[in-house]
Formats: sequence, structure tokens, C-alpha cells
Amino acid sequence: MRHFVDLFSKLKEGDLRGNVFGDFLFRKDEIGVLGRAFQGLTESLRSQIASLKETGISLKLLAERYTV
Repeated sequence: MRHFVDLFSKLKEGDLRGNVFGDFLFRKDEIGVLGRAFQGLTESLRSQIASLKETGISLKLLAERYTV
């Protein structure tokens, strides 16, 4: 459980680099469910942030084009 506490603490601070240890992901109990849910959450957040960054870059380029 300490591993999950560390991951959630880092997530709370905005650090999305953490991953659940593989052993936890393959467990068949509640710990495995929690591990897979956390991993899915962080992967989804990473993807959404990457998409927002791309959108921001596109908007910046578009604004620069029409500001000239």
C-alpha cells in the first residue's frame, strides 16, 4: 500500500510520471483493481494534457498568423 500512497501523493502535486508496479497490475484482488484504476487514470491524464498542449500550440500559431 505504501507504493500507492507515494503515487497518489505525487499525483496530488501534479507529477504524472509514476506508474504502478507490474506485480500490482496483475493481482486479482482489490489491490489489483486499485492499481489498474490508478494506471488508467494517470494514462488518461497524460493523454489529455498532451492534447491540451497540442491545442495550445495550434492556437498560438493561428493567433500569430492573424496578428501580423
